[in-house]
Amino acid sequence: MHPEVTQLIDPTMSLDLGVRMIGVQFTSTNRQFVFLPGVTPLGRETEVDRVVRANRPRAGVLVIEPTNDCSLVGALTGLEACGFQLAQATVQERAHDRAPFLVIRFEFGRSAAPNASLALARETFRRLCGDAVWKVSVYNNPFYENGLETEDRYVSVAASCRQPLTQAGVQVQYRLSVAAAGVEMMPA
Repeated sequence: MHPEVTQLIDPTMSLDLGVRMIGVQFTSTNRQFVFLPGVTPLGRETEVDRVVRANRPRAGVLVIEPTNDCSLVGALTGLEACGFQLAQATVQERAHDRAPFLVIRFEFGRSAAPNASLALARETFRRLCGDAVWKVSVYNNPFYENGLETEDRYVSVAASCRQPLTQAGVQVQYRLSVAAAGVEMMPA
């Protein structure tokens, strides 16, 4: 393994054990992402929403440091092979003390079959993963149900600092691998 690359999830925990959901969140200042096929717009975040979000308990653990030039190509195939299907796709504009930005979130839950109503969102996710490299970090979080922490886990993949692959000099250095044995960052 590359010396700068670490295992994303504790090697004793696979995606088969204890991970209830996986969220992939893209953050971008690019306004072209306001209208994404199949992705539900949530509207602009209010100040009250921001304060509530900012004051939520932070119980997650960073399991991979932010890694530049990471490709997410193959993430959808890996998620589906592990029994995760797209359950929800949203986009929300946020702005506080800086320029407005968009948060595009795709949440995958355990399911036997894809949700046909999310077919467009699924292809939008595939496109976002395939047309650029991102700065990616991963967190292992508690899973909450009805406001209470459960024994299950929620893995959160945060992707920011998008660089289109069509841009001169942009190259994939790493790729996010998703498999039943776990999730890890691999050299390209």
